[in-house]
Amino acid sequence: MIKYFYRFMELLMFKIHNWWHRDIYNYYVVYSEMCFDKDVSKHQEEMDNFRVNVLKKTPQEMKRYKNVQLTMMYHHTIEKDIERSKQVLEKETSETIKEWFEKNLENPTEHWEYTGVNYFHNTLTDRIRRYFQWTCMPVPTQLRKKSRQDKNFISRHWIDVCDLIERSQAFFADMT
Repeated sequence: MIKYFYRFMELLMFKIHNWWHRDIYNYYVVYSEMCFDKDVSKHQEEMDNFRVNVLKKTPQEMKRYKNVQLTMMYHHTIEKDIERSKQVLEKETSETIKEWFEKNLENPTEHWEYTGVNYFHNTLTDRIRRYFQWTCMPVPTQLRKKSRQDKNFISRHWIDVCDLIERSQAFFADMT
């Protein structure tokens, strides 16, 4: 009877181990660029529209923007726009992309770029695991923030929890 209990516990630890290491950061990023005047009150309105305004979009775009979980805003000044265009022109080999950035270099504009992360796996447990960062995969750079890393005890000590699960699995395997 004890043998079956240990076998069951080994399988349970195996399932937890697989669930723990599942890729929860499987996502794609949606972008939207808006150019408008320097009225800061419009920024939040544009961010809200980026999240929920799907009336003017095609069905493919609706699917793309409807469930955006995480929205970030980047402000590109004229200086940043010129610098980025120069960097791309130095490294890029494609002629069409070079033409676009040359036009951009001639007429740089100040704009705000809205970036949204839309996850492929978005169940309740996936959201909980993303909150606690229950994975051994590194967090993508655009999702990495200092406050997010220090959010809770589990996200700071995830390697210890992984070690505990693997040791438990090995212990129960030896007992059978």
